[in-house]
Amino acid sequence: MTTTLLSASTALASTGNDLVPWIVGGAVVLVLAGAGLLVLRRRQ
Repeated sequence: MTTTLLSASTALASTGNDLVPWIVGGAVVLVLAGAGLLVLRRRQ
């Protein structure tokens, strides 16, 4: 999962768009939040 995100982020970064870091950062935050919620649900 992380390798695909890194490859996608590098491919998008090559375009030189200023919004790319925000989009990638938002995607990473969403993935981490989802994983955190899954872990919390499993612990209960």
